[in-house]
Amino acid sequence: MGLVNEQQRNKIDDLLPHVRWAAEQIIFKCQEQGGDIEILEAYRDQDRQNHLFCKGRTMNDIQNWYYAGKISLNELNNLFTILGHNPGYTAERRVTWTTNSKHTQRLALDLKPVILTFYDLVRIAGNYGVENPIPDDDYHFEFDKARTRPLLLSVTAAIKRLQLGINRSVGSTRAILERK
Repeated sequence: MGLVNEQQRNKIDDLLPHVRWAAEQIIFKCQEQGGDIEILEAYRDQDRQNHLFCKGRTMNDIQNWYYAGKISLNELNNLFTILGHNPGYTAERRVTWTTNSKHTQRLALDLKPVILTFYDLVRIAGNYGVENPIPDDDYHFEFDKARTRPLLLSVTAAIKRLQLGINRSVGSTRAILERK
């Protein structure tokens, strides 16, 4: 099995345990097929999400979201403040479609396939219940339906660690007794 590199590890460590496990499996499967994964974005706090949401939007756009009931008055004020401090955001392309992202819930990753095609990545991710639900966003993958780490694997791994520890203890005790 392949290895999760430092860049990948740093980004997936903040995710929920079952998401982290599924991400590792996807990385390993991509490596087995001669490719790899670049993790563009993982967990993001609400402040970062709000900043990304403001990109490519005007005050009018945000006000319309409020009138449509998609954001609260408090969120409206926060987003107006962000836009007021970052007027250049309106000229940028839109980055996100919501203020309530799976990224803030530790349930999403933006994954870029390296060498493999996007369709290879979608197929591999689908084997773990991970999907790319937004057609216009090739990198966004949601893990809210991801399978959890199989219990049998985690129990088996724990037993092996325990056995290894016992064998080491018995072996070193035996060596000490045999010297006398």
